[in-house]
Amino acid sequence: MAKKVRKSKEYRKPSQFAQQPVAPMNPAAPRSEAKAQSNAMILISAGLVTSVLLFFYYHVWALGQLADLSGGQPMPDQYVFGFSEEQIQTLRSVMNEDAVAQLNYVHRSVGLFFPLLFGFFSLLTLGQWVRTRSRRWLAWAAPMLFVVVDLWSNQAIDALFVSDLDGAAVQLALVLTILRWALLIISALTIVVVGLRRFIRTFRQKYAEATQR
Repeated sequence: MAKKVRKSKEYRKPSQFAQQPVAPMNPAAPRSEAKAQSNAMILISAGLVTSVLLFFYYHVWALGQLADLSGGQPMPDQYVFGFSEEQIQTLRSVMNEDAVAQLNYVHRSVGLFFPLLFGFFSLLTLGQWVRTRSRRWLAWAAPMLFVVVDLWSNQAIDALFVSDLDGAAVQLALVLTILRWALLIISALTIVVVGLRRFIRTFRQKYAEATQR
């Protein structure tokens, strides 16, 4: 008759429970972060390109078409360095009610959409590219002011054609128009400068990593 073999139980020491193998790092984490940055860059690039195209559509094509209704005179929005009261008076004399209504419509449509779109993607771009909080707020100042001044300027220009010409109203529209163009240029230059610095910094990092291999 065969003997039954008793299996002995194995007992592990408490120290053996403490020495558990460390779980390996998830290799998908760096990939997820890189993918998020790539998606953000795609969104930023699309937004900036759309803003540039909308700028030319608004200031060159839409406002340029109104020259046919104003005897070839440019709209007040197109004067980068301002306009005079005589120029506004000339526009008032050649623009009928349909031309004024068309200018108001341009301001309410693409004139509203462009500053909001440009301001949004400017804040998004600079928020992604500028690291420190203080510098980020400093970079955001010009785009945020541009949105406010641009929308205010549209209303001030529309007011020049709905009632008797007032010198104070002309000066207000003049100041807002000049300030709008200045803030737009400052905002665009800020994005370009920050983008170039970021490109140079990334290029140096990639070059240093390549030389160390």
